[in-house]
Amino acid sequence: MKRKIYAKLVEWKYQKHHKPLILNGVRQCGKTYILKEFGQAEFDNLAYVSCDRNDNLQAIYEGDFDTARIIRGLSALTGVDIVPGKTLIFLDEVQAFPQALEALKYFCEDAPEYHIVVAGSLLGVALHAGVSFPVGKVQTMRLFPMDFEEFLMAMGEDRLLKLMHSKDYALMNAFHEKLKDYLRQYYYVGGMPEVVKMYVENKLLSQVRTIQNEILSNYASDFSKHAPAQEVPRIDMVWQSILGQLSKENKKFVYGVLKKGGRAKEFELAIQWLVDAGLVYKITKVTKPELPLKFYEDLSAFKLYLCDCGLMGAMADTAAKDVLLGDNVFTEYKGAFTEQYVLQQLLASGITHIYYYSSDTSRMEMDFLVQRDGALLPIEVKGGTSIKATSLHNYLKAHPDISAIRYPCPRYIEVPRKPLEDRLTEEDKQLLLQAFVRNKEELEYQIAESSRVGDKILILTDPLCTLDVRERIFRDIIKMYEKEGTIFLKPHPRDLLDYRKLFAEYPQFDASMPMEMLNFFPGLRFKKVVTVFTEVKGLPFAEEAVRLGADFMDAYEDPLIHRQNEQI
Repeated sequence: MKRKIYAKLVEWKYQKHHKPLILNGVRQCGKTYILKEFGQAEFDNLAYVSCDRNDNLQAIYEGDFDTARIIRGLSALTGVDIVPGKTLIFLDEVQAFPQALEALKYFCEDAPEYHIVVAGSLLGVALHAGVSFPVGKVQTMRLFPMDFEEFLMAMGEDRLLKLMHSKDYALMNAFHEKLKDYLRQYYYVGGMPEVVKMYVENKLLSQVRTIQNEILSNYASDFSKHAPAQEVPRIDMVWQSILGQLSKENKKFVYGVLKKGGRAKEFELAIQWLVDAGLVYKITKVTKPELPLKFYEDLSAFKLYLCDCGLMGAMADTAAKDVLLGDNVFTEYKGAFTEQYVLQQLLASGITHIYYYSSDTSRMEMDFLVQRDGALLPIEVKGGTSIKATSLHNYLKAHPDISAIRYPCPRYIEVPRKPLEDRLTEEDKQLLLQAFVRNKEELEYQIAESSRVGDKILILTDPLCTLDVRERIFRDIIKMYEKEGTIFLKPHPRDLLDYRKLFAEYPQFDASMPMEMLNFFPGLRFKKVVTVFTEVKGLPFAEEAVRLGADFMDAYEDPLIHRQNEQI
């Protein structure tokens, strides 16, 4: 299977002054496979050594780090003639033998003509355990699980990927459903190469979950094998809590979820172990969404994401039908799958310093913030068909120097409402009314009765403030306009105040009914439509629209609160 890191490996090979290369990444993300493929394809010979439980290495590296002696020993161990420029030396699972890692310094200084690469799934863990790292003497790369583009290549969709890169959104619209279907598959399968390979070959969903669960079991085994014994229970607690943490609205990691009264000092080593192992990604909060982001980093607030969306689904035991059918997967778990997906794509593209922002009042949140080429890039993630990005919109209003890109471009276009309504037959309109209006006959009678007495005033409610204050607001509004005509009420879909009980004397439309359906009542016209904050522009059934606005609300609520609400 094709991996995008392959091109970087080739680039490293042909560097005039190449350094020894370290490739790290989470266990089973494909490090061994890609380096073997690279060595076999780009060199005459591959000298491969697994450092895990290899007793012969001790004899090769004991004493001083004489590179000539080490080369002779590795050649004898592998049975391969190691020739500069023609042989790739590959030491796998190097974290199991720290001396091999330390020796890279001397290959850089004394034998730069050799191409040597090392890989380790728990290399980050080993380094924090006190292994000497050859600072400045090596080049590092990180391999992540396969991203969506690599998944498409594995599925044989190179042309579809080429179309995506063309940014021809008009043409891409024709393949919208196909791309969305592949995205669902990627959410389920994830990017672990073994899982992807099996899925490509036989499409057996049960085997996908079997292999994913095996990988998760291996990760759990690593806890007890490689982590300090006293930290193993805490590591497991953090690991098992991640799904629950991500299903929360703000997804911020809360120690109290692990145990009552949990504190940072109890779990910070456990979290660091998981981060070092590549099993989780830690995204830190910034106190201000301003450059440079590092200056505003708040180390006490962070989110933890899993290393792979497929493994996330396996941990949650998400059924295949819930992922592969319909669009629920894009919004379930508070959009955690979608955020996980976006983060993986950012990391796989080489963006490593990723933050998030949330205001103290939660009025503005940025799912991800990155700094690139001296520019701040705020990213708000939306799942499903909703493409409203309120926080991003507010942020851009406050920062006019920053431009925004909606990606991907929306599939749908806006068209005038009237031509669509004109296409509806009377039968169509009656069916729609029956679906949304529970008391149609009674309402039609009230409309007919009110027509005899004169003008009608429609009051649209808003889900404002507390219920008791809300009741007082709309009683006052009714008093303001009841002398001008017969009052009609249309509660907002999210308004929980029981208007039918409190204002039983006034005709009312169902809260669930879209306001636009008022056009389907024959001859229904209003002298005025009155609202506090709801936009009421261009209503064909109203002669006049009145929007009372924030000044009106000043008498009922702290102005700062409702003016902020209006902006949002």
